[in-house]
Amino acid sequence: MARLGQHQKVFGLGVSRTGTKSLATALNELRIKTIHFPSDQTTFDELKKGQYKLSILDSHQGVVDIPLVPYYAQLDKIYPGSKFILTIREIGSWLKSVESQWSLWRHRDPHKEFTDFVCACVYGTLEFNEHRFRYVYEMHFRNTLEYLANRPDDFLVMNIMDGDGWEKLCPFLELPMPDLPFPHRNKLEETQKWMHRFDLAIQDISTLIPPGNTFTFQLHKYWRLAIENG
Repeated sequence: MARLGQHQKVFGLGVSRTGTKSLATALNELRIKTIHFPSDQTTFDELKKGQYKLSILDSHQGVVDIPLVPYYAQLDKIYPGSKFILTIREIGSWLKSVESQWSLWRHRDPHKEFTDFVCACVYGTLEFNEHRFRYVYEMHFRNTLEYLANRPDDFLVMNIMDGDGWEKLCPFLELPMPDLPFPHRNKLEETQKWMHRFDLAIQDISTLIPPGNTFTFQLHKYWRLAIENG
């Protein structure tokens, strides 16, 4: 465990496609038990009720990605002394990546009800819209900087896509730098290749199932495997 106190947490405030999976992996490498994009039913039920003291934080010290993005001010009050990390990315590159992600996974998403809720909370839309997404990204960046201004011990901005890594993260957390490369996970092109193979497998399987018969495929397990390894 890191030098954080028992009740201190690490929150990744960056929106998806800003290196959030890489950050979550890095925190786990530092033995800060972190979950990336919690989408379990309990978290969903708690967020729907406006409950920000989440059960998932009883077993994890860090949470990264958009389910908690809108709630950093409340989390700051509930978990005093916690660390906040805002991952950013050049906005043109980010918009292209998000648009590709939307076309890749929205119709396959096994947690669609939850992600629809999160997208509505964060972006105010369920469909990709460049102008809306740009506005939300820029507004979130400004608001986060303003809220956490003059708190360098609590707040760090990282551009992982531009090369930020252990040399920024470890001093912020007061931890030694590990002797391994900083992780770069969930690259979109790798996930696209995996999903293409997945679609081909589904086509092959469909030729073996007689018309009118039902075949159950546990997509969520394979989707989670793709995200964890992509």
